[in-house]
Amino acid sequence: MPTLKKRVSCPVNEPNSVDDDVLLINGTLIINEETKRLIKKKLGRNVLITQQGRMALAHIDEEVARKHREELCKPLSHHILEKLVKECNSRSF
Repeated sequence: MPTLKKRVSCPVNEPNSVDDDVLLINGTLIINEETKRLIKKKLGRNVLITQQGRMALAHIDEEVARKHREELCKPLSHHILEKLVKECNSRSF
């Protein structure tokens, strides 16, 4: 994450900087036709998409992001994923 901080001008993994919706994209996401369709389609707020039991994409509104901001700045554990699934519309592919 220090490398990414050097590449972008916005705050990276700074919990107190959450001031809007958050878009999370798993770097190991397998890009296939279904993935392309989901990315092109505008994701609604509080939508979590899993692939093979892992978070692939998530669009989380500011309220949910602030509630879990400390946990979202770390690698996502199964525990936080379960919390987010309960608070979001969840789909899998």
